[in-house]
Amino acid sequence: MFHYCVEPDPTIKVECDEGYIPCVNDITNCCPDTVSHEFEWTTFRSGEVGGPNSGFNGAAIDSDGGIWVVGQVFTDSTTYELAVFDGLEWELRNVEYEFRDHVNSVELFAIAIVNDSLIWTYGSLPLLGNGIDWMAMDYRDQGLPNISVSPVKLWCEDVSSCLFVGREGRILRYDDGDFHFLDSPIGMTIRSLAVSNGNYFAAAYENSGEYIGQSAIIYSLDGENWQIHKQSQTFYPGENSTDPGIITAVISFDGTCYYTTPYGIYQFEPESGIESQFASKSESRTSALTAREMSGNSINDFMIYGGNRTVVHHDGYNWWRYQLDVLEDGFFFTSILFEGDTVLITGGSSSSGEAIVVIGRR
Repeated sequence: MFHYCVEPDPTIKVECDEGYIPCVNDITNCCPDTVSHEFEWTTFRSGEVGGPNSGFNGAAIDSDGGIWVVGQVFTDSTTYELAVFDGLEWELRNVEYEFRDHVNSVELFAIAIVNDSLIWTYGSLPLLGNGIDWMAMDYRDQGLPNISVSPVKLWCEDVSSCLFVGREGRILRYDDGDFHFLDSPIGMTIRSLAVSNGNYFAAAYENSGEYIGQSAIIYSLDGENWQIHKQSQTFYPGENSTDPGIITAVISFDGTCYYTTPYGIYQFEPESGIESQFASKSESRTSALTAREMSGNSINDFMIYGGNRTVVHHDGYNWWRYQLDVLEDGFFFTSILFEGDTVLITGGSSSSGEAIVVIGRR
């Protein structure tokens, strides 16, 4: 360790021995670096090569470390909506449910495992099941309007409390058997959702239609009442513009929001209203890519997925950038999940037509 004879300058990071890094809350002292940056990357691919485009849209990890991914996989014989890895092998499954006297199955977009026997997912309607049997939860039976959330993200606190967000800024809440739409302050597609310490944050942007080129951060302190924190009118503003530019991804730890812009990553504390830059685009090594989504375990251990098959890992001090050589040109991205020592990146290949999940193991 390095020792000081005078009071250290609190604006200068201390130099640390191998195995230690400057502490996040006190950069003049050293803390153990227990986070490894070494990941082994593999892929699981499914779908008929050269057939209709398959794709995985969302992923979850169960309590035993099993991997669950949803989407739509076309084979030469049938169509699947779910793939499960039990630690030894992958299994493709149909997600079928009865709806108005018919058996249905549709492409699925998000998944949340709330306990060992109950799973939420979403296709054209919310579905609740155990991995084998599924039940449609039709909110229109409760008198709600006949509109679809067309969900992009799903978050569940437990089996009786979930949030579905998606197209046109729509937010659907489920509490103890009751569905209700929440008033949304935006009309853009919500593409990123994060919850911590009872604070809710979402990032939205639009590539087409009425709100083309616009993006925003919205938040709620109770999960019910949402407001805009920041809104952008253009994806890439000029050098002297005060517009923040495209806001693409959000993550939250300890009630604080972290979000991406073309200028770097910013943090926002909703109770105080204080905002500051967390890392510049050069510091975070995102200058050559557009961040698509963030996921992680803590502010000392999270990942950013960007374009060109690239991920960036932050350990609280260093930013490590990886090129995913297990992927080829033509990969389209849909989601990233980083829990514990496992990273799951879902999407598919527009060239081969396969659905793909990238698995990173630390």
